[in-house]
Amino acid sequence: MKINFAYSRKNIIKGFGVIAGLIILWLLRSKISVFMAWVVDRQAVENTIQRLGVWGPLLIFAVMVLQVFMAVIPGHALVLTAGYVYGFGLCLLITVGSTVLGSQIAFMIARRFGRHLIYRLASPRAIER
Repeated sequence: MKINFAYSRKNIIKGFGVIAGLIILWLLRSKISVFMAWVVDRQAVENTIQRLGVWGPLLIFAVMVLQVFMAVIPGHALVLTAGYVYGFGLCLLITVGSTVLGSQIAFMIARRFGRHLIYRLASPRAIER
């Protein structure tokens, strides 16, 4: 039985990209771990936000946009923190704005890559169901 290994330039580049991404994640694992520990500690987030002054709302906004993509970031804790630090009005603006922006980015990514990716990952039978 002969096995045919067809390597296209495109697949080799994709493979190197995945390997490079995994190496980068491995090298940054301690910093990622510190970030994740900070994100889940409400008091640490609140203290950091208060120390940032004017930049605090922008940080909350950016982390809440990331929260749309990363399920491990607790969005409810960020909303409560924004509410404690900035009050209802600014918290509402930050929450709605970041959620809408993050969702729009997710929809754009899904529209651009979603169908192609699904057809590569799932069987035609599963897609039909």
